[in-house]
Amino acid sequence: MFSRRRHIDLARRLSVCYLFALCLSLIWAVGGTLMAVQRGIEAGAEATCLMSVRRASSRLALEYIRGGAAQAQAFVDQWRPAGNIHYCALVSREGEVLAHSSSAQIGKTYHEPAGRLTALGDMDRVEFSDDALRPLVEYRVPLGKDGGPFPTLHVAVWKPRFWQLAAGVVGRWHFVLLGPAACLAAGLVLIRRAVRPTAAVESQLTRAAVAVCPAELELDYLEGSRPAALGWNRLVDAHRGRREQNPLAARVERGLEPLLARHNLDSLHSLPEGIALTDQSGAVIFANRALESICGSTADDRMLAGQTLETALELQLQPEEVRKQFTAAAGRTAVAQIKRSVAGSTQVLRVARHPLREGDVRSAGHLWAVRDVTQQQLAEEMREHFLQTASHELRTPLANIKAYAETLTMAELDLERQKQFCNIIESEATRLSRLIEELLSISSMEAGGLSLDRQEVDTGRMFGEIVTKVKPQAEQKQIKLELSYPEKWPKLHLDKDKMVTSLVNVLGNAVKYTPCGGRVALAVAVDDRALTATVRDSGIGIAAEDLPKLFEKFFRSNDPRVQEQAGSGLGLALVREVIRLHGGTIDIKSELNVGTTVTVVLPLS
Repeated sequence: MFSRRRHIDLARRLSVCYLFALCLSLIWAVGGTLMAVQRGIEAGAEATCLMSVRRASSRLALEYIRGGAAQAQAFVDQWRPAGNIHYCALVSREGEVLAHSSSAQIGKTYHEPAGRLTALGDMDRVEFSDDALRPLVEYRVPLGKDGGPFPTLHVAVWKPRFWQLAAGVVGRWHFVLLGPAACLAAGLVLIRRAVRPTAAVESQLTRAAVAVCPAELELDYLEGSRPAALGWNRLVDAHRGRREQNPLAARVERGLEPLLARHNLDSLHSLPEGIALTDQSGAVIFANRALESICGSTADDRMLAGQTLETALELQLQPEEVRKQFTAAAGRTAVAQIKRSVAGSTQVLRVARHPLREGDVRSAGHLWAVRDVTQQQLAEEMREHFLQTASHELRTPLANIKAYAETLTMAELDLERQKQFCNIIESEATRLSRLIEELLSISSMEAGGLSLDRQEVDTGRMFGEIVTKVKPQAEQKQIKLELSYPEKWPKLHLDKDKMVTSLVNVLGNAVKYTPCGGRVALAVAVDDRALTATVRDSGIGIAAEDLPKLFEKFFRSNDPRVQEQAGSGLGLALVREVIRLHGGTIDIKSELNVGTTVTVVLPLS
């Protein structure tokens, strides 16, 4: 862009601006002076003209009294040549011209010119223009007082024009323009001397803007001891020192890709995606901080320099089809998703390698882009697991409802059998409704819209309601419920419906995963600060590796005894969120094939 447009240096630009501003100022000053002079000349000329007209009117009145119109005409012919007078006329009260500076107008009717009328005592002043649009001023003086038979004197004079005055000034141009021209020349010389160092800096910066390799640009020192020159010389020293002490930066800027060298590679450190440049051998010559973090290096952005990304990303440990993509010809683009182990967990990376090009010429290096997609991968796996689980959990009650409904419709059954089938349909519909409610609650929880409707709750009645809901399931499996309550129940401000649903889920899980004939204990204790509800069972227990995952959405253990029981894996996730919103905590301890203990703590305030 810079090479296609002719560049004007700073000194010339300032000189042009200086000339333009000076010319405008000079025109403004000269024009204002001429206008002021014109106003002064007009004022002086008008004062002189008024005095002359008044004297002439007094003399003309005497002449008219002595000899009438003939004597007045003789005076007009004698007086007209004095001054800048266009015409002089003596007009009767009936409008007849009695005397005129032009004898052809005598005896004719006088037509008063139309214009701006101003009263000057006993005299009237009219400004108007003639047919050629030349400005005129007419003065009207009555020769007698208080009316009477005396005529009126009309005298018209020319107004001086602005351009006439300007032409007179231009006629003496050597006096008017010589001084400003000398000042202008002196100002141009001073400007060029003052901006010479700045112009030199601008010239070098222009060369840097179009340079293919800024690291190899030669910057020149400035002469003089001014602060600007000293500051520029220090920058030149720093530039030359950096090029000599950091050959790696110069190698990046001049080596693999001139197109990339035109941009500041340090700006790539702000990108969240890992970016790297490698040479023909695959060694890293630049890596941004995001890639250093992905590879587990420190904050030093040179930790990967000299290594190969194949080693840093452990590509040699990937499956054969992945390794083949990166061992193919260097001119091809390779994109693959790899997995690597980091601190005991699996990290998923999307790695893309692109050959660097300039036009149709391939360079010897590559540009790498590495993105951590672990969370996306986990989200996809969770979504697939959710679809499988939800499909299964929805299909089972729907199938049961459909089967029993068809049986009721087609078969002839006794009343007891019909009631049994209706109870099963109601149970499956309740199960289906509960699953949908859990899905909606989880959706609200993830969107941050799960809220509480707190009210003062009688906790004794609340726990009685919880046990009542779970008791039929326990009696069906012949499980013994052991209850331990405090002597005095506190009143808490809770969302009763959500808390009952959560604690029923906890107590119901204990009953669900305890074999027939087992034991489930609910103990509620109260102290000065909190209410603690502990649920112990003698059930199948939970494996140690599954304990950290219990509160994850849709998680269910692979234990066959767990898979036999219906469930969505959403209950405990919702329970923990409800208890957290109440300011409480939930803790689970378990031993496989021994039992599980769940402790819920709710603060009293």
